[in-house]
Amino acid sequence: MSRPEWHDDLAAIAEHGSRTVLPQPVAAILRQGHRRRRNQRIAGALGLVLVAGAGTAVALSAVREQAPETGPGPAPAAAPTVSPPPDGVLDGTRAFSIRLVKGTGTEVVAGYDDDDRVIAETERGKDYELRNKWHLEPSPGGYLVVQTTKRNGNDMCMTVDEYSSVRMRVCKSGADVQELTLTPDLAAQAYTLGLEGTPLHIDTDDGIVAQGSGEVVTFRFEVAG
Repeated sequence: MSRPEWHDDLAAIAEHGSRTVLPQPVAAILRQGHRRRRNQRIAGALGLVLVAGAGTAVALSAVREQAPETGPGPAPAAAPTVSPPPDGVLDGTRAFSIRLVKGTGTEVVAGYDDDDRVIAETERGKDYELRNKWHLEPSPGGYLVVQTTKRNGNDMCMTVDEYSSVRMRVCKSGADVQELTLTPDLAAQAYTLGLEGTPLHIDTDDGIVAQGSGEVVTFRFEVAG
């Protein structure tokens, strides 16, 4: 090949090269790679945020659906109690009758004439209105149960004698055998009369005793008016 032809070929190659895209420098390629990876990381992060947000929304929705209502719970039931005695009874300012729960119309009354026992009486006997009224006097160990009607000018109290029989005796301050207790009976909605917390009983002869196997003296206070 002659030199002019060789020169023409070089010129043709040069002209073709000017129309061909030159390879990008390494730095530009690295920048594009960095940019592409950064865009991918951003897109991935956004996807994670969206997924996490959706998961949180689902979790919160589930909690709201499953969580029990937290309103105020039911008020505790009040403990059952026995109705208190009528006003004025416990402080001794109001008289009352001792109406037994067992036995229709049966009351605890003082005996009449020479009978100084305290008895359970169903049929009203002699001087009933003078024997069936009582009042209480508070005492350190309980209450004195005092007959409203005096005898020979003396206040008479229920008293447990040496034979465990309950009799009428002159009231004496501080006498243990005259300090009777009142214990609520929840089932009967009434009270039991006792000595040091041990219930009194009704004996076979209707007398009231401190020891026995008869009916317990369970009663309700009955007041006039």
